[in-house]
Amino acid sequence: MRSFSELAGADLHWEFDSSPVIPSTGDRHYVLFRGSEPVITAQSKWEKLVFFEVVLEAGEGTYFVYMHLTGTPLQAVVWKAGTSFSAAGFYLTAWSTSAFAGTITTAGGRTLGWRPKTFLGLPSTKGLLIAPDGSILLSIVAKTGLATSGKMWISPALAADPDRAALSALAFALSNEQALYLHLAPGLGASTNQEGRLRYLLRAPRPDDAVGPMGAVTTGKFGLFLLALLLGSFFLWIFSTTLEVIDVFVLFTLAIGLSLWSKVRR
Repeated sequence: MRSFSELAGADLHWEFDSSPVIPSTGDRHYVLFRGSEPVITAQSKWEKLVFFEVVLEAGEGTYFVYMHLTGTPLQAVVWKAGTSFSAAGFYLTAWSTSAFAGTITTAGGRTLGWRPKTFLGLPSTKGLLIAPDGSILLSIVAKTGLATSGKMWISPALAADPDRAALSALAFALSNEQALYLHLAPGLGASTNQEGRLRYLLRAPRPDDAVGPMGAVTTGKFGLFLLALLLGSFFLWIFSTTLEVIDVFVLFTLAIGLSLWSKVRR
């Protein structure tokens, strides 16, 4: 196994040896490659809507991550084998349909940020570990079975950080749980109340609950309005070209305006 201190700036990518199909309970074995060289291994285990666990082995030692998917809000903790204290913990501060944002606190008392990379206000699948000065310590895209996924980059600053292995393991767990989508919704947990789930599907999250516009667009009334405009653009031409042009103009204006206005809320 290689140490994370050796991997700064290298071409890193994750691979897994199982089917991309996601069962309710399951496990996966991952390998991190530097070019064609295997350098780090990880094993994940999960029960949908309950927990997600990771065991990561690197040159620095073995690290365990536990994500409590039924917590309010969602939280995660990482510790090194042979120790009795956590090395770092994650606390959710914002979320959308497809991404998390939150704070990571280390055992030494430092506070770092975790958030998705955004494009025009829309969260991407790339997760970023952010230093207090705003610099990027690590970026990772979870392996989903696609040829271009599974990318990871480590900055020299993180490579020199004594918490580098713990933070890398935590980032790996956060990005892969989001890719597997094992949570119902962060903070809602595994409630079996169907009425509660229906309310979630029909409402827009509160402003401080959303990462980018995706939560509101996919689950809220505003999203339903945009959907109606989209469907209208396909059918209004039957009745009036003028109405169709107006519909398309309003749709694109709202969509672009939403993308430009939205940002990760902390």
